[in-house]
Amino acid sequence: MGRWFGIIMGALLLAFAAWSGWWYVGSTAQQEAVTGWLADRRADGWQAEADVSVAGFPNRFDMTAEGLRLSDPEAGWAWAAPTFRTYMLSYQPHKVIAEWPGVHRIAVPGETVEVEARQLRASAAFVPDTRLELTRGILEMHDLELRSGLGWTAGITDGQLSVRASEEERGRENAYDGVLDVKGLLPPDAWRAALGKRLAKELPERMEEAKIVATAVFRRPLDRLAVEAGSLRPETVWLRPSVVTWGPLSIRGSGRLEVDAAGVPEGTIDLAVSNWKRVLEAAVAAGAVPQDLAGALEAGLRLMSNLTSDGKGLEAPLRFAGGDMFLGPIPLGPAPRF
Repeated sequence: MGRWFGIIMGALLLAFAAWSGWWYVGSTAQQEAVTGWLADRRADGWQAEADVSVAGFPNRFDMTAEGLRLSDPEAGWAWAAPTFRTYMLSYQPHKVIAEWPGVHRIAVPGETVEVEARQLRASAAFVPDTRLELTRGILEMHDLELRSGLGWTAGITDGQLSVRASEEERGRENAYDGVLDVKGLLPPDAWRAALGKRLAKELPERMEEAKIVATAVFRRPLDRLAVEAGSLRPETVWLRPSVVTWGPLSIRGSGRLEVDAAGVPEGTIDLAVSNWKRVLEAAVAAGAVPQDLAGALEAGLRLMSNLTSDGKGLEAPLRFAGGDMFLGPIPLGPAPRF
């Protein structure tokens, strides 16, 4: 009996020693990978600083980056964070959970925004190699607040962004399905002011819902190299049935766009708009539609509304062609660039 007990204990101690060695090797490799990536970014001209540590013995690799500062002078963005954390099971290091506690600062040319949330967490799975190609990911936001250095604030009560490698478009490489589902979106005060006084009084403080469903085909995989190069431009975008609702206003849309190498879209999004007159009023108040075109545009939209709906709603194609946008036959101006 004693002999077998000794054998079992010896085997357990050997297994423990082997597992401890594996955890030490893995945690050291992760820490060196992160610090090495920061060093490579500095060599590329970035600011890339953080105090990196790894804990979580025996079953996890818990990485903490304190005093994180990243900025790409060429792209013009910067991110500063008091703390950034990732969690991985030691036997599944290609699956990651990330957390952003505290107040983070995001800067782009002419703007700095502080980001704070009760919870801001993401989970992701990658192809298990050094390129870290994304296979699926979810970003969750709860009680998110944005505070701009220019004086505006915005927020989200609850939100989720999910992305996964597309199953529907298996015949095309680099296709991804995405869903953005936001509840309780608090827009900046400037948005409300731009809508005009009458419409601003009719709208609740927060948007009830914004749900965008899409499939996009990118020019390269969504991986570490694409992020480092800032090359995330799509070549095809399918907008699945999506909706934005804000009090008496709602916009539904679906369609498909092709995007050229310069980011210029071509294609059509079919829209269904409730209370289109209020939307037009808001667009004129915001300066998106010139005042001298408002009368002609309203007459054209009224005709389209009478043909397709009850006069209150509007169903029309939003076309992108030749670098411009058209609502049915009505020109709206230059199309946005992706």
